[in-house]
Amino acid sequence: MNLVDKILVDPITKGLKFFTKGGALVNTGEYAFNTGNITAAGATDSTSFGYGPTGTPILAIDSVTSSNSTSFVVQFQTPVRNGDKTELEISTDGGATWLPWIWGVYRQGAYLHGARVSSNNSTSVQVNFMNGGYDSNTTTFGVAGEPWSNAAGYRWRVRKTSI
Repeated sequence: MNLVDKILVDPITKGLKFFTKGGALVNTGEYAFNTGNITAAGATDSTSFGYGPTGTPILAIDSVTSSNSTSFVVQFQTPVRNGDKTELEISTDGGATWLPWIWGVYRQGAYLHGARVSSNNSTSVQVNFMNGGYDSNTTTFGVAGEPWSNAAGYRWRVRKTSI
């Protein structure tokens, strides 16, 4: 039984965009990320854009402040419409396998930990990496946790799926 009839490659991003299954078109998403090199707590990069399924490395973002985040604007090549789903995806193996970032953001004492995607405008979203680190310190409550520098080799991207 043939599960995939035809694969269509997006000519702009060069990534898998759609495939047909039984004649029905299935959208696999648009991938985008920010290629900026900022690492300072509270900083924002809104001008460095990348496209495609490869994503970009997670940087050694400053993880010593409590409630700040380091922000990256991610620009899509098509508008974000009502009903579109945007989600942060993480690869821990250099881009071979991608999983959705399901932990979101949480507070432990004064520190915010994790990462999130939020709406920015009709063609972009903002990704915030919390400066409390990607995870809390499991032995001491309310202090900076696992710093983003411990995620060396990890990659991130935002996937937008249109319905």
